[in-house]
Amino acid sequence: MLRGFKSHYAGLITSFSHLALLAVAIQHGNQPETAFFVGLIGLISFFAWASSFHRMRLIADTPTSRIASAAQGYVELHGRAVLDEDNLIRSPVSGISCVWYRYRVYLRQDNNKWQQVGHGVSDSIFQITDGSGQCFIDPDHAEVIGAERRTTTDGQYRRIEELLFGHSVYALGEFSTQGGASSQLSLKEDVA
Repeated sequence: MLRGFKSHYAGLITSFSHLALLAVAIQHGNQPETAFFVGLIGLISFFAWASSFHRMRLIADTPTSRIASAAQGYVELHGRAVLDEDNLIRSPVSGISCVWYRYRVYLRQDNNKWQQVGHGVSDSIFQITDGSGQCFIDPDHAEVIGAERRTTTDGQYRRIEELLFGHSVYALGEFSTQGGASSQLSLKEDVA
């Protein structure tokens, strides 16, 4: 249903719809209409619960594989990010070396509210290892949770960045081996 959304966007949409329906129900004050809106809130809550339950079952039912013996397809891996000079990138906010970053920059407005004026996410591929082998992780279109979060405020700007160093990494997704038996055969490349 909300498959294209990241989980926090789905949560925001669900929360906003609950509040909007509750405000309309309170404004009307009529008992049959209030019951209708409360029922609608219950229906939205049920679909949000079903989506979360499906996600939880998907995570719980996928066994953890070792990288060296992981089957091709949907797998769960657990390892540590590899910290070598080839994998490290620098966060544009703090200049700290890491394997992945996400940042948001806010500017304080005249009414003392913060407005987002910049953001970014690294798209560099990084490696994880679990002692049996190494695997490349492509963070594009991935949901990254649990990275170290740092907030700095100087003057009118607030910068929030999330960084991933050599931490433990849990990955759930499509696993495929590049090269070997899974590579495409090309007569032109073989002859060259």
